[in-house]
Amino acid sequence: MFKAVINEAASKSKVFGIPSKLAFDSLPTHDPYSDESESSSENESRKMEAECGSKKAHVLNKTGTVMKEKSRINECRNNEDIASLKIIELSKRIRELMSSLATEQNKSRSLTKHIHLLESELKGKSDGGTNSPPVRYNNRSTDQGDNSVQLKSLQEKLAKYEQSITELKNQNHTFKNELKAARKVLELETGEAITNLSMWLKTIERKNDVDFNGTMKPGVQWRGRQQQIVLLKARLRSLEMQTQERVMHEHRHSRSDIDGSLEAGRLTSGATTLDVEDIICFENELNHQECNRSVTNRDQMSLCSKLKNVNQVAQLEKENETLREEIRVLKNRKTNWKTREQNLTLEVKNLKAQAQCLLNKSNNDEELIQSLLEYQKKLQASIQQELDKQCTMENELRKKNDEACSVQLQHKNEIEKLQVNATYQRQLEQEVRPTRGSMKTRKTRDSNDEKGPNSEQRLHELISREYSERAIVGLNVSAANIVSKRIQELQSAISDLMSELTAVKSMSDRMKDARTEDFTILSQIVRQLRECCSDEKEE
Repeated sequence: MFKAVINEAASKSKVFGIPSKLAFDSLPTHDPYSDESESSSENESRKMEAECGSKKAHVLNKTGTVMKEKSRINECRNNEDIASLKIIELSKRIRELMSSLATEQNKSRSLTKHIHLLESELKGKSDGGTNSPPVRYNNRSTDQGDNSVQLKSLQEKLAKYEQSITELKNQNHTFKNELKAARKVLELETGEAITNLSMWLKTIERKNDVDFNGTMKPGVQWRGRQQQIVLLKARLRSLEMQTQERVMHEHRHSRSDIDGSLEAGRLTSGATTLDVEDIICFENELNHQECNRSVTNRDQMSLCSKLKNVNQVAQLEKENETLREEIRVLKNRKTNWKTREQNLTLEVKNLKAQAQCLLNKSNNDEELIQSLLEYQKKLQASIQQELDKQCTMENELRKKNDEACSVQLQHKNEIEKLQVNATYQRQLEQEVRPTRGSMKTRKTRDSNDEKGPNSEQRLHELISREYSERAIVGLNVSAANIVSKRIQELQSAISDLMSELTAVKSMSDRMKDARTEDFTILSQIVRQLRECCSDEKEE
């Protein structure tokens, strides 16, 4: 930069070996087309070309760095990791909002239940107040004493109703306890697990076509366990009575036979028939009757014992059958409980494994989230650095634009100075060659015509071929060659600078477009986030 400033100062002091401040009063006596002036102008032109080449290289390097930065920004923009991070954050936010919504719903449900209970209590109290006999007022304006009496009466009624409600609650509680006890007793009696009495009764009604609320259907012979026990007891009593009646009947029949034989003996006995044979026969008959009695008594005792044994055996068989059935039921229940226990143990193991998997997954998710957050922070830092670099590059580009504008102005000044030098040379040629006066008038006209258009038009005119032809007209062959070469070099430099200026302008426009695209993308992301938040709030 310091060298450039020195070169600019030197160029301001001298342009192509000609001083910027021309002393027209004291004209030089030597020839302006000498070799020294040509060598100095060539050296200065070489210096200018070297400076232009270095500036071109610097501008190209800067444009390359800017393009690299743009490609990096586009890569960061198109990176899918940022989108995945945003999706994870949004999913976590949705989960939190859903959990809070569920808690709020549970709270609202509990509050609505509490409100319904309070409303029902208020309705019951209001119904109790309305059922009381209406009080008729003779006049609208009553005393405060009457109001206080009515309030006291209403309070007493409320207290009574509250007491009745508490009593009913206590009764309900006792009934519930009694039902629980009855259910337990039924479970012990029946050997069945009764979860709900109504369902159990309905199943019995469906199986046996019984209606416990009304009468049984015709043709149905279902009886409960207690009824069966009572009937069996009555049947046993009837059987015992029948056996006793049979025994008594047989005993009476045997007695009647003995009495008949005694009476016959008495009738046949007498003084005429008192023989030994008759007495022996009578004794034999008595012995036979006694034997028959003993046999009948033994038979009766054996029959009673057999009947009792039969009844006992039947009862024992029934009890054995019931016990076997209960044992079978208990075995089935035991097997069912074992299978259920095995299934439950397997389920518990599976649930433990699932819980362990979920814990591992949650730990992995937390690690992934932490790593992604760290990566996000790094990306944000890198993006911030890239943005800072972009800002610095923009500032440098602005500086380069300013430098290019200053260089353009310098070139314009140099061109004007060249024009002044050309006019000065023409004046000298007019002094040396008076025949060239007509050419001077033409160039003055051309210079006056060129002052009119704008800077861009002037640059285009300077680059045009007509300008070089106008400048060469009226010069010698050697001077025309030198001037034409110099003008061509300057025209090429001006065209290069113009192309650089257009490239810089296009780069600035591209940077503006990229900024607008970034702003639109950020605005779309913000809108989507706001829409998601609004949808979550509405849900």
